[in-house]
Amino acid sequence: MTSPLIVKNILPLLILLGIFLPGSVPGHQEVSSQDIGISEKTGDYIPLDLTFRDENGALMNLRDIIRKPTILTLVYLSCDHICPQALGGLAAAMGNVKLTPGIEYQLITISFDERDDPEIAREKKVNYVKATGMHFPQDAWKFLTGDRESIRSITDAIGFHFQHDAHGFIHPVVLIFLSAEGKITGYDYLSKYQFGNVIKSKIIDIWNQAEYIKLRQEITRGIFKLPICQKCSQV
Repeated sequence: MTSPLIVKNILPLLILLGIFLPGSVPGHQEVSSQDIGISEKTGDYIPLDLTFRDENGALMNLRDIIRKPTILTLVYLSCDHICPQALGGLAAAMGNVKLTPGIEYQLITISFDERDDPEIAREKKVNYVKATGMHFPQDAWKFLTGDRESIRSITDAIGFHFQHDAHGFIHPVVLIFLSAEGKITGYDYLSKYQFGNVIKSKIIDIWNQAEYIKLRQEITRGIFKLPICQKCSQV
């Protein structure tokens, strides 16, 4: 299973389930500048010699972890806005993916906040694994924390630019797809495909919007009009 095929299998589910991200909230902004945003490095390899701690406190070398297609997310674990919405949506999608987690693909979440530690990583992992609604193998979703040097190395390699501010961090919201060899095969920006704002509207009201109903019906019939869907269908 290649990472492009994982994109094709998972992204339509994320759209159907609805990751309703606020357009802009404190500490999270979809911005593009030299200092904040994404500088795509598709085709490059991440440095596999980097070491992080997993949610149990064990030192883990990326070379020993990334041995299968991987969906990588970068968050900070004290976040209470977009990060949990994005991870919650990703978790919800996993129960509908017709691939075997831990064998055909895996998830890795790395905190870019050096203050995060294995204890908070373990707490968050329990919640998100439970949110998959299935028997999701523990080894198939790792939550990693690290020191400033390791964090800077992985974010630089991916082209992930963020800044600290009074509310937390300003950063992009993105899924990064990696091959089993650590090659960056693609990026997808979840907050570019919004159909509502959960801070301002009820989820049921967003779900029942005519535009969103039409999109769900088209996707279930195999009609993919969004750019992100067309990208998958060309794989």
